[in-house]
Amino acid sequence: MATLKGNVKSVVNLSYNSGLDIGIGQHKIDLIKDIAFTSGTGANQINLLWSDQRTLAASTGEDLDLAGSLVDAFGNTLTFASIKMIYIFSAAANGDNLLVGGAVSAAISTLFSDTSDEIIVAPGGTMLLVNPNAAGYAVTATTADLLRIENADSGAAATYDIIIAGDSA
Repeated sequence: MATLKGNVKSVVNLSYNSGLDIGIGQHKIDLIKDIAFTSGTGANQINLLWSDQRTLAASTGEDLDLAGSLVDAFGNTLTFASIKMIYIFSAAANGDNLLVGGAVSAAISTLFSDTSDEIIVAPGGTMLLVNPNAAGYAVTATTADLLRIENADSGAAATYDIIIAGDSA
């Protein structure tokens, strides 16, 4: 029996310094948020994982069908019932933004407040969404199961890394 577990961490480490008449003023932020997942289908649990590095031709997009078309590293077809984590990294060499969301039909309606909404991921930028609740971002086969990724560059291809973790219900 396969098991899936792991952690999703977000780390912010910033130092803001400014010279004063005497000395240096400093404001430091060291923030680490660590969300642990165990194998299963409840809160803080995942049992499906998909990852890939993908390339989109200029001015094109793709609709990732999260309920029955993605295949995991072991050759299993995945049918997500909910998404607990989405990570997207837009390659620094990309000439323009990636647009995430805005599927024409069957968009994941629990991920955005409006299914036409898009998140802009700039070249070299990262998008990380985590919803560890039992319901996560719900996926409904055929009516709310598409995640659109679009290349806004009209002249060159764009490459991105994507990881999606969730459960099968």
